[in-house]
Amino acid sequence: MPPGDQEIRDRPLGSRAGGDPHPQAPAGPSRGGGRKPYGLTITLGAAVAGLYAGLFLWQDVVTDYFTRGGAYAVLPIVTALAFSVLHGAFTERFWIVLGVDRRGDRRKQREPD
Repeated sequence: MPPGDQEIRDRPLGSRAGGDPHPQAPAGPSRGGGRKPYGLTITLGAAVAGLYAGLFLWQDVVTDYFTRGGAYAVLPIVTALAFSVLHGAFTERFWIVLGVDRRGDRRKQREPD
């Protein structure tokens, strides 16, 4: 076996040579570093609320355009995408502001001897 192959084979999967096999994620708002995005969260929440309000307030107009067919068939898809992107962005910032991390702390797992 060529020199160095045994070292590569014994290394944990996904680790780098000479590096930490469990690298830490960069510090960010959800990890206690930096400022929390209160303003962005409020702005995105207002945008999502505005989309829902517009959908319900003008439901007759929305239904008229969405049921025309032809090129208008793209409108429900674009609307669903807009709702999905804005709502997802708001939800992500919302949980960051609350301090909820999306990943568990994997460093607390016991490493094999």
